[in-house]
Amino acid sequence: MRGRNVLLAALVVLASLLISAALTGCTSLFPPTYNPPAYIDEVVAYEAGYHAFQVYMTLRDSTGRETAWPGHLRLEIIEQGWSYEEGEFERQLWAGACEISEENFGVCTVGAGAFAHDILLCNLGRFEYSSFSTQPTEWSGEVRVWFTTPEGRELYGEAWVFFDVD
Repeated sequence: MRGRNVLLAALVVLASLLISAALTGCTSLFPPTYNPPAYIDEVVAYEAGYHAFQVYMTLRDSTGRETAWPGHLRLEIIEQGWSYEEGEFERQLWAGACEISEENFGVCTVGAGAFAHDILLCNLGRFEYSSFSTQPTEWSGEVRVWFTTPEGRELYGEAWVFFDVD
């Protein structure tokens, strides 16, 4: 059963990345602008070593172009699961906040082959399970991001994350 869950998780991640790469490649209008963001286009979380993952986000302005903008960032890592005692549940594993500046954004090439393209990303960091307040016991959850601009506009984005549960 565990092998089937791991395979399903891998297929969901692969499909998400392929769809994301295809859609981003179609809508990415380069060069990026430095206009206020209208929305968080993507939050991406992927495995980065043993019991860790890397998180990035992309902001877009009202025209759909990538943008870099300062603001206040809140991030939560949530485990989701089900138990007989609780039914469906969510458990916060990690939470934090920081200030983001334009210098936190960088142009990177993502994807491979026909899907390779440049994108303006904000690297939110590498999160090791050892930094969590509670270790995950379920295989899936979410990374949730709230970005508040200096003008007071709050933007929200999320991404699935799959935990390597021993």
